[in-house]
Order: sequence, then C-alpha cells, then structure tokens
Amino acid sequence: MRTKCLVLTAILLSFAVATLAADSEAFKKFKDDYAALDQDLLNNETEVAPIKDFIYQKDAATFTFTDGRIFLARYIDGRPTTAFFIGKGHAQIDIPSHVERMSMAYASNDSLVNQDFDVILIKFGDNLDLKLREKIIFSKQTLEWKDYNILKKAQSEFFFRPSIQHEYDNFFQLLRSIYERSDDGFFWCDFNRYVYSYDPNRPEQSIVAYERSGGDLVITDGAVQQRKERAISDDLQMSQILYPTTILERHADLVMGGLEGRDVEQADCKARLLVNADSLKYLSLFLSYNLNLDSMQVNGQNADFYRRRDFNFIGVLLPSTHHKGDTLDVRLWYHGSSYWTVFPYVEDPTPSKVSLTLLAPRGFSYLATGLGPAEKIDKGVKFTIEPDQPYREFFFKGYGSNFDTIKVVSDVGVPLDILKSHSIDKNRVTCFVPDQLYQTTNVDAFNFLCSQLGTPAGVFELYVYPYAPITHPEGTMTMPGIEAIPQECCIVNGTGGFQLVAGYQTAQQWFGSLLRPASDREFWLADAMPEYLSLVYVEKSLPGGAFPSEMLHRRSLLDSVITRKMDMPLAAGTRIPDSLSLYKGAWLMHMLRFLMFDVNTGSDATFMKFVRELALTCNNREFTNADIVKLAEKYYGQPLDWFFKQWLFGRNRPEYTVDYSIVPKDNGFVVKVNVAAAGVDPAFSTPVLMSVAGVKDDGGPAIFRQQISGPQTSFELGPFMKKPSQFQFNEFFSVLSSDKVKQK
Repeated sequence: MRTKCLVLTAILLSFAVATLAADSEAFKKFKDDYAALDQDLLNNETEVAPIKDFIYQKDAATFTFTDGRIFLARYIDGRPTTAFFIGKGHAQIDIPSHVERMSMAYASNDSLVNQDFDVILIKFGDNLDLKLREKIIFSKQTLEWKDYNILKKAQSEFFFRPSIQHEYDNFFQLLRSIYERSDDGFFWCDFNRYVYSYDPNRPEQSIVAYERSGGDLVITDGAVQQRKERAISDDLQMSQILYPTTILERHADLVMGGLEGRDVEQADCKARLLVNADSLKYLSLFLSYNLNLDSMQVNGQNADFYRRRDFNFIGVLLPSTHHKGDTLDVRLWYHGSSYWTVFPYVEDPTPSKVSLTLLAPRGFSYLATGLGPAEKIDKGVKFTIEPDQPYREFFFKGYGSNFDTIKVVSDVGVPLDILKSHSIDKNRVTCFVPDQLYQTTNVDAFNFLCSQLGTPAGVFELYVYPYAPITHPEGTMTMPGIEAIPQECCIVNGTGGFQLVAGYQTAQQWFGSLLRPASDREFWLADAMPEYLSLVYVEKSLPGGAFPSEMLHRRSLLDSVITRKMDMPLAAGTRIPDSLSLYKGAWLMHMLRFLMFDVNTGSDATFMKFVRELALTCNNREFTNADIVKLAEKYYGQPLDWFFKQWLFGRNRPEYTVDYSIVPKDNGFVVKVNVAAAGVDPAFSTPVLMSVAGVKDDGGPAIFRQQISGPQTSFELGPFMKKPSQFQFNEFFSVLSSDKVKQK
C-alpha cells in the first residue's frame, strides 16, 4: 500500500518539499544552549552570596529572601539562567480573580498563596541576576554535595522538565526569553509544593500551580491569569485575552495510505497567520504529536524549529522579526497517523477557513463536510474538501467502501444519509444496536432538536456514521454535517439508553465545531449543551423515570467530586476534566431551565427560546461567557450574576436541611417550612421550586418558587382550602443541592 501512495505522490501531486539544509550557526547555538539549560549542577561552577531581606517582585508574586544563601548557575551568553536559595524566605502571590481563586482552591485546597519556604529554585530569562548584583556581591564556587542534595531532595526541577502533559516546552520558552533579556522576561520557580511561572510569551502569562499529592508526576494548574498591568480580574472579563497570533486560513494536500487509507503518507500544509503581538521573533505552533514534522517554511524561507517527542508544541525560530498586523505564510511538510486532526493550530481558538485535497489508492472513501465528488486519476482517487463555514477543529473520516447508504428526509427537509457498516459483525458483539432502533432513533433525535432549535447552521445534508468503539475507537468525532454515532452501544434498563447517545451526538450539530469561543474559558458550552439537550430528548422520548434517573446519576457523580474537594469552576476552561464539564455543565443548564420555568403554565418555552438564540449567536460570531450571561438575563428578565458566580465561576453546592409541617390556619391549611443551608457562602441566595399536592381541583400539584437565602430561611405556603397530601422540596431538581427533608 505504501508503494502505491508513493507512486501517487510522484505522479499526481508533485509535492514541492522544502530543501533540508544543514543547521544554521544560529540554530546550532540554540540547540547547544537548549542542552545547557538541563546540565547537572553537581560539581559545576556557580556563584554564591549571603542574602538578607531581599525582596523581588515578579508580576503577581512577591518573594522575600529573609536570610540565607543564593546561588547563580547555568550561564548562557555570560549570564546565569538558574538561581536557587537555601535559607528562610516567604512567597505571597496575588490572585485577584474570583474564578481563579476558586480554581486555586481546587488545586491546593486554599484560594490564597502565603507561604514560608526553606528552598526555592528559579529558572529565569529576566534581569533577576542584575537586581541581585545591585545589592550583594557574589563569589565563585563549585557546587558542593550537601547543597546539591538539598535541591535533589526538594525535587525542585522535576516539574520544569518537559513531559508529554506539558502544553509548552519550558526549555524553549525560557531560551527565547534569555535571548531577549528584559525585566519582562521568563520566570519560573518551585517552592514547597507550589510552582509559580510568568511567561511573557503565553496568552495568560501568570500561572500558580500545585502538586496536589506528594509524588505527583504532573503539576496541577490552579490560578491562570494575565499579567498584573492588564488589571483583568472580573469573572466576566477573563476571556479578554490578547493572543500572539490568529490563524486566518489553512489548506493541506494529503497523500493517504495504510491498510484503511487513514495514514498520512505525506502532507503539504499552508497556513496563513496574523500577528497580534507587538513583535514576534519566535512562533508557538501546535500540531498533533502523531504527525511528524519534516520541514517548514515561513514566507518562503526555510525556518528552524524545535520539537520534542510526543509534544504538540513546536517552537519556531522565525527567519526575521515580525510586528503587529503582519501576516505569516507558514508551510509545513509532515506525515504520520493522526489523519483526523491534520491541521496545525495556535493558542487563539478563532475558527478559520479550511480546505483539503486527499489522494489515495482506489477503494478508499472519505467523509467530511464540504466533500466534493471523487475523481479517478490513474491508479488513485482524488477528493477535495471545501466547507463553507470556518472551523476551530476540522475532521474527516476514512470509511472504505463497505457501507450501504439509507436515505431519509427529515421533518424539516434536510436529507439524512444513514451509513450502514458491514464491518460491524452484530453476531460477534454483545451490545449491537439493531438497525431499526439505530435508524429511527437517530432520525427522531434530529427531528426533535430541529423542532426546538431550528435547522442547524450550514447543514444541507447530514451523514450518520456508525462505528464500533471497541474495534474503531479513533476518528469518531461528530461535526456539522456528520454525526459519528456508535452502533455498538450497551443499553442499561431504566436509563436514557441509546436515545441519550443519539441525542448527544446530534446536539453537536448546534453546539459543536462551529462554535466561536473567544477563549478556552467558553469551551464548557460545547460539553454542557449537547449533554443537556440529549437529556431533554430522553425526557421527551422516554416518558417516566429515565430523565430524573439520569439527572440523579449525574448529581451523585458530582457529589462524589465535591466530597473529595475536586470540584472546579466550569469557566476554568480546558483545565476542567471532561466528565466534570459534562455533568456540571448539564446541571447548570437544567437549573437555568427551571429559573425560566413558568410555574403557572408548566412551560419551559422561554428556556428553549434562550437555547435557540444561544446557538444562533455562538455559531455566527465570537462569544464570551459575558455574552452567555447577558443572553440568559434577557430571557430571565432579571440579573443573573448571583447564579453564574456560583455555578459557572464558582464551586461546591448548597446542602439543605428541611423540616416542614402541615397545620390548620385561617379556615384552611398551610405548609410551614424551615430551611437550613450549608456548604456555600452565607450570602448565597437562590430560588427553589417546590410543590404541594392534593390542593388543586384538577388534581395536579401547586408549584411555588421560593427564595432561599442565607443560613436559615422560614416561610409558609398557602393557605389552602384542602389539606395538602404531600410537600416536595426542590421540585424538578431545580437546584443542584444535597437535600435532607423530613416532616415534623
């Protein structure tokens, strides 16, 4: 198969490959300096000096070296890049943002950083050494074993060294700052179980991280914030991030091969970037680590780059310095196995125009939004992919030719092509979804969501693509125009079953790859809305206990997370675990639904109108969390800052202890209720739905919305002419809370 693809490459595409020139002198120096940053300290020359009452301010952090010795080491261009202190010192870090204090509490169980330390190690590309020399005099010394042992025991450099969990290569980031020495340069330090870093070349420069458990292999980012001078601390402003670059458009010519036509034998990708930074000499670029980058050009010139194994991060040394408003035409040649994420990306999640040309041996087929007809060329086949919409992420799927297509037209006239795979052997799997159930459920889910939200953006024909998650776990992402829905799916009685799966994947037609978040702090919406809309579909399609059962299941999982103090704000962005984003995000939407619920008519139409406009807004322009809040307030009719502060930007949940009694009053009856609240701030206040049964002539319950405020709330419901038969606190699970209810 590889031979065929190489023939296709030579005959059909005539790929132009960048000349693989020998390393330039500058790049040789870069690699030597890169290695020097990690040289062992033992028996190497250092400078040492006694230090007393020295204060160093680095953005949000203040370090006081009260009394001890400070060492300077690892010199590049005549200046040190590493410092360490042994003695008595103190660190205080300012975290002005509420959402980041809540995130810090998740990482360290403390929202503040106010720590004494005995050892601190610093990596720096700023002018710390010059500030020290203004105050103290150093002498040269070979590092002794006893001091080296103190550093090793503290494992001070452990979290600096690159690992596959790092988004950035710390060594590259430090070195680029060393070459541009300034007071604003790179600074990283490790003390106790904390790591504080300031990187001027990241979108959010200041990060406070913590080793959650002794012996952790990965440091946990707690507070992530922009430099102090920007003064952005309000929860609703945190998405206002200045990204160094933005991708404007991307195109790739791919030669596909492998046993299933899924290997990228060769890729020639062109990406146009806009420079947003005042000046740019080094470029941060990202590409799936499964794709091996062979060479690169920038504006037609060969560009040096540094990339570690298993890293998405690529550090690019630009041939010349660029400035704000410039464009970079980046061309990359690569190969590998990650066929479904072939495009490079940058930190800015702004979507861009994408297009692809695929060449493969005959017999292979592909599925993607904007896919043109297959063109037979010599011994191969050519596909062009040109979607109309811009994408943050773009995927295509290789599915061979062993599929039947079942054509259906939805209620709103959208053609639905349901692909039936012959590769899934229903006789060999225990959880095969029968064809009839698979087809009817997928069509029904699409029709239901269309009835609630309107036709999804940009979809004129929808492909429903089945896969077996056991045998084909990769390449199963749903995107506009394509739903990747498993036909091998275990269904548990009493739950949402296959309706939940179909509903979630279908809902991504409205809340998926076309969303335009301003930053990663809005990514929670792409999890929360499909998850909750799938539950709404379950509620409609499986009347009875499936919906409340699913909600209670998610509450139980969240209770476990909260009990273990592992809850964190949804607006923490990609730091939040996927499962927490799904379940907590779904509960946020559920509570918002019942805030907008009409207790007189029993209608949730207002909420669905909100969701519909939310989809239109977020698919057609860049949006922030502030936009989501503003739109919710429009439909609620009142401020919702109190709600989002707790559920989007905060953590934990209320614990209600309720006692009630049904007593005669004024020739009728009332329900007297006392509610004690714990687990939240004493100022926390929220409306809670409750019902009283047996008091209405039509036999239905009377629904009430009651404000519960502070540690203790008492109120009466009624009077009622009939004696109530039942009182229900937190009807419809209107609030994510722990409820203990008893009748006196």
